[in-house]
Amino acid sequence: MPLPHSEIEKLFEALLDAYRDYSKLQIMVRFKLGENLERFAGRGGLETVIFNLIESVEARGKLERLIVGAYEQNPDNPELKKFYETVFKNFKQRKIVDSDVTSKDFGPNIDWRGKTEEIELQRFFKKQPNWYDVGFLQRIIEQAKSVCRVDLPTLNITATGVLIASKYVLTNYHVLTPNDKNNPELNAKNVRLNFVFFSLNDGRETQSKSFFLNSENPIIASSPVAELDYVLLQLEETFTQAFNSDDRTIKPAQWEANISPSEADSINILQHPNGESMSRIRATFKK
Repeated sequence: MPLPHSEIEKLFEALLDAYRDYSKLQIMVRFKLGENLERFAGRGGLETVIFNLIESVEARGKLERLIVGAYEQNPDNPELKKFYETVFKNFKQRKIVDSDVTSKDFGPNIDWRGKTEEIELQRFFKKQPNWYDVGFLQRIIEQAKSVCRVDLPTLNITATGVLIASKYVLTNYHVLTPNDKNNPELNAKNVRLNFVFFSLNDGRETQSKSFFLNSENPIIASSPVAELDYVLLQLEETFTQAFNSDDRTIKPAQWEANISPSEADSINILQHPNGESMSRIRATFKK
């Protein structure tokens, strides 16, 4: 549920009072929202930038994160504190959800030519076992280091990708081309990949590590939706520097090429559903 216009105006005035310097606002947006302020709200006078910022976060369902982040970064500002302690409590009660992504149907139409006399109904979810091997849970955590959220803000799209090598991420082709009018090379320039995006015990989310794609060669390989529906993306050079550092929170996915799942095997899928923090779902493999 969006804020009423009167409360949006109060937020605008509070942010304008709290952030009278573009660079301070830029730092807050980068650290608290994981966004580039200039790309997100443009440049210009602070009134224009803050207005555009509110418009952008509201359109993407990030208004709550903006309010919390701005207050955490500048808790001593009286106007921002007043807004946070009065309006924000009601804001939370209205359960404004940090997601404004509309579900879309992607992929080719399938003309089924098999038998239709007998329809096999397969149960997709299985009852969780009572016990999990700790080593298995540890392997899931390790694999989670390769999963990232793919953001394409110009089209209001979020998806999931996986790091398969030191600077290459695999995702679906339809993420960059939701329709025939979209140019994947052009859209790739606006893609941002967010790693280490998890939920915390208090319900908040971690500050993800965000990277852009290589400006000269963002797409290494691809196959359209009607065929294999994949695109292999190349990350920017700053990612390589971060990857080669002592920080081990991001690692490529590990797999054994000679092992393939069999019919009815259980598989665990890590993803960012509707752009939210990473989740796991258990499913059954079916050829």
